[in-house]
Amino acid sequence: MSWKEQLSDASFRGKPFFVKDHTLTGGRRIVLDEFPLRDAPNTEDLGRKAKLFSIEAYVLGPDYMKARDVLIEALDAYGPGGLVHPYFGSRTVAVQEWRVRETTDKGGMATFSISFCEAGKNPQPDETVDTSWAVKKTSVAAKTSAKDNFLEMFDIKGPEWIRLEAKGLVHSALDSVWSVIDHASVPLELARSVASNISSIRSELSSLINMPGALADRLMGVVSNLYPGNYAALSSLFSIPDTLTNSFLGFFHRKTDHAGTAHTHVKRDRPFPSVSDPIVLTKDLFSYSIQAPAASPQSTMGTKAVKNAEAVSGLIRRASMTEAAVAASVMTFDSFDDAQTVRDVLANSLEDEAATATDPVYLSLTDLRVAVVKDFASRAGLPRLTSFVPAETLPSLALAHTIYGDATRSDEICTRNKVRHPGAVPGGVKLEVLTND
Repeated sequence: MSWKEQLSDASFRGKPFFVKDHTLTGGRRIVLDEFPLRDAPNTEDLGRKAKLFSIEAYVLGPDYMKARDVLIEALDAYGPGGLVHPYFGSRTVAVQEWRVRETTDKGGMATFSISFCEAGKNPQPDETVDTSWAVKKTSVAAKTSAKDNFLEMFDIKGPEWIRLEAKGLVHSALDSVWSVIDHASVPLELARSVASNISSIRSELSSLINMPGALADRLMGVVSNLYPGNYAALSSLFSIPDTLTNSFLGFFHRKTDHAGTAHTHVKRDRPFPSVSDPIVLTKDLFSYSIQAPAASPQSTMGTKAVKNAEAVSGLIRRASMTEAAVAASVMTFDSFDDAQTVRDVLANSLEDEAATATDPVYLSLTDLRVAVVKDFASRAGLPRLTSFVPAETLPSLALAHTIYGDATRSDEICTRNKVRHPGAVPGGVKLEVLTND
């Protein structure tokens, strides 16, 4: 096929014309920096220049004036249009300038000089709703209402035993917060931080008990310690030798009864959690409750002791739920099923807590629950969990290639299914795998 046979019929916005010659102009947007007393300049490349198409076109024939007017109308139309360039094919261009020339010497013909530039695209900013920010915003109101409710209920005025009972309630609450650390093998720095705060509150409790506002801030602060800003410290749980872990926890953990007697206490009554979310570690605090073994609730002082127990319990529950919601809002999940599990725990706990709360607390917890559900709804595009049963024992690399067509995902299969040896994934055993179907 000759070069002439490869040329396209020229037109703009569907209006045809003939082309005598053309020029294409391009280049780079270069900024040239020249410095005093320096021979070598510097250039800055700011990107490609827009391509410019200069075309010498014409229309002719007995009825050329009609073709001329139609082409002029197309050139004057608003916005970019489609240009069929005889040498470069279809392009989307904008008209920069045009001129038309007619002479009596060349009657029946109108000559156009047209300058086009490539139209490109008009990039628009992406609009997304920051659902994580909404969770953080509503969590502030939830924490404020939890503290206000604590201040309304907590009262140690009366006999000395009311004061002692209140101190015992705080000790019990601190024991429960520490149990989150005590039941898991966590990084030493996190445990040190929590233990230090707990120890500080215990040592200052005689003074703090007289300042409910400061006491509430300190208790909420120690709960917040369970969710460090860089959550990877807690989510990436690593194994610590049992002797070191028990020795460390035994050094810091002081179990204190209502009489104020402290003892060292270390326990491992359940296995270490193998999870990457804060909810499994702290969900026991969502239902925390302590009964005040005080005088008969029928008496005025007995009622006050019961209210103090409810105040401390409610503060711990609401603080832990709020902090967990904020931590979950920045978590990265491998699958939609993992995200859904965390969402259900949080949403159900917030709903149950709001059901028995005062109006201000109810409203703030409900707003937080709505924000949490919306935040997790934004993750609906995550892969789903499904099952796969290999017919025979295979290396994880071969299995990953079989399932995903990607051998680099072998570690994902081993981690999710706790495979003992990546070189031999047992056949006939159901595995959890991810799918985007």
